[in-house]
Amino acid sequence: MFFCKKINPDTFKVILVFNGKIQTFHQALNFMKHSPLIFHNDLKQCVIDSNFKAIFIEFPCLTNLMEKFEFVIINAVQMENIIPNSSSFKINHNNNNNIIITKSLSMDTTLIIPNINSKNNYADIYNFLDPNNNNLVDIDIISKFWENTASQIILELNSKKKIWISTSGLAVHWLHLRISESPKYYNHEPYKFLY
Repeated sequence: MFFCKKINPDTFKVILVFNGKIQTFHQALNFMKHSPLIFHNDLKQCVIDSNFKAIFIEFPCLTNLMEKFEFVIINAVQMENIIPNSSSFKINHNNNNNIIITKSLSMDTTLIIPNINSKNNYADIYNFLDPNNNNLVDIDIISKFWENTASQIILELNSKKKIWISTSGLAVHWLHLRISESPKYYNHEPYKFLY
């Protein structure tokens, strides 16, 4: 279960707790991969509780999977009412895959992107979580997004010394979770640096 604590007017810190114990990234990624719909719905509840209308999600720098699993939900006022647009992605738009994993143009970031042909509004992580229940629920896309995210985080951490995981969407208005070697587009100052 996620526990969300308001740390300032525009930020909630989120941890994952089972049986009274704070979970590690290893445990959380296992939960994300094997129970993606429960993970999704628990995260959705944190977003509902925040009362934000648009959000960024940012994780601290990750150097090993035994670190405490935590992240922040940040109020992203500048993302409210954005229009979905996946055309900036240089991807074959006839791709029928529900999830696309690709490199950024600079090749320093892995992007995990839900189906760019979807009729749902996946302009950002807020709309993907869909706290207002505006989208048709696509269980396959939701499951595959979180399963692929968990697998990709493990894969990236095995080949790099440190990674930052986040969502932004200010430049491209279609959800793309970022796994990067730097905290590009980060807003939460404490997470921009190693502990």
